[in-house]
Amino acid sequence: MKRIILALAFSLNLFASAPLLLPPPNKTVIDNQLALNKPDSSLNQMSLNEFVKYAAKALNKNILVSGTLTGSIDFLSNTDLKKKDIMPLLSAALELNNYALVSSGAFLSVVPASDLSKYDSAYLGKRSAASFGSKVISIRYSNVLPILDAIKHLLSPAGSAFGVPDSGALVISDLPDNIKVIASLVSDIDKKPIPKASAFKSFHLVNSTASSVLETLKAIYKTGGQSDNHSDHNGTSTFVSSPSVSSPLTLSINSESNTLLAMGDPALIDKLPSIIDDLDREQYQVYIQVRIIELNTDLSTQIGLKFGLDGGIVSSSDFFTFTSNLGGASIAPIAPATLTKLTASLGNIKQLISIGAALDLLHSSGVSKTISDPSVLCLNNKESKIVVGKSISFLKGSTTGAAGTTNSLDRSDIGLNLSLKPLVASKDKLTLSIDAVLQNILPSLDSNNQPITSKQQITTDSILHHGETIVLGGFVKSYDTVVDDSPALLSDLPYIGSFFKHSSKSTQQDNLLLVITPYIVDNSQTLSKLQTDLGILGQYQRIYNRELSKK
Repeated sequence: MKRIILALAFSLNLFASAPLLLPPPNKTVIDNQLALNKPDSSLNQMSLNEFVKYAAKALNKNILVSGTLTGSIDFLSNTDLKKKDIMPLLSAALELNNYALVSSGAFLSVVPASDLSKYDSAYLGKRSAASFGSKVISIRYSNVLPILDAIKHLLSPAGSAFGVPDSGALVISDLPDNIKVIASLVSDIDKKPIPKASAFKSFHLVNSTASSVLETLKAIYKTGGQSDNHSDHNGTSTFVSSPSVSSPLTLSINSESNTLLAMGDPALIDKLPSIIDDLDREQYQVYIQVRIIELNTDLSTQIGLKFGLDGGIVSSSDFFTFTSNLGGASIAPIAPATLTKLTASLGNIKQLISIGAALDLLHSSGVSKTISDPSVLCLNNKESKIVVGKSISFLKGSTTGAAGTTNSLDRSDIGLNLSLKPLVASKDKLTLSIDAVLQNILPSLDSNNQPITSKQQITTDSILHHGETIVLGGFVKSYDTVVDDSPALLSDLPYIGSFFKHSSKSTQQDNLLLVITPYIVDNSQTLSKLQTDLGILGQYQRIYNRELSKK
């Protein structure tokens, strides 16, 4: 009865999920000749758990197992299994399944092979844990992580490896012989790349500067390696892209001939022509006509009433209403074929002629005067400036010394500063960024007896079609005028002439209008044709103005 109870307890201990201790049977004698209940002493498809139970019984040892062991063994033998063969067989079976057998004093323990280094000399396999070593292998020419993946399958069950990509190092912990094999393999993989045959090609740039194309190509081909950028006194600069690759791309420019030189991997060189063709395309230009008109508010009110504007011409919307009233009649005696040709080249001909007629009428009536009539040719997405005015000096400060008083002057621009930046969307449409600043000197002085200046600014972005006009207004200048209306002879008489003198003072306002018309130029031939067509339009404009003045 006592044996039955012990056997039942032994069975329950074997199948517990917690760490279990496998005891040997009490008072069991294991002979050199073992009976395995098999006719040929073979172990076929036996689970690792079952084999550990068998070994504990055969060796008369207590064995500690944490959890359930995974794996199985197949051992085929033509002779009977001896007791002295059980320990080597157990150790080998555990190692094949990534486990190890270590001594824990009164009993043995089955541990994961990856934890073997913790047990030092307690390892019961062929080598002790103390024989494990570590080695740091430097990776000079390759990426650490792919090499780490390549050597993982060469590690022993207890070995480990990890990579340090930032410092280009591979750390191996394993048996010395295994470390030698892995180090030799890594050395074969991490070879200095053999440079590929280099190709050379030069590109003469027509529409772009070599320096600007070089900067764009640097941004395209710079992929992370160190780069060598330098310039010499001949205007030649060099850029080496990614020296870590086997065949870098070297780009040089010669500013005098506006040429770009490329040397490197033939595959990279073959891709350059299409890229450079795109970068060296003829850029859009925009020809911008600007008319700066100063309107007298009082006089514009009078002529505005004549043409149906109760409040006069004091804003850009009033101006367009005024031009539309003038453009109600037919557009001059322009032949249909010529009108079609001019419309294709210049855009809305009716609007252009109406605006021209309005400006001519205002000028001939004394309502307006033209301050400036500049034109500017802008590169696409490049800012151009028009300055109309003068630069004057202001007393900034003074210093008195032994040599006398020294005045410090500060110069300031007075007048109109106009900045224009076009961005072409298509052959017929563009965005025009406009920044207009008007500075004037006021008649009064400040506390330091220095002139006081005023500043008015308009900043706007407008989407316009080719040949479409935009008018900006709102720059208003006020000033006082004194009119002497004394009788000519009586006011000059001595003693009593002062009784006949009379003058009147009035406040006048001038309104500055900017009339801006952009024309998109896609090539140099278009520019020549545009200028010719503008001359033809001017002829028809004068004819229309004469006809209008007769009405």
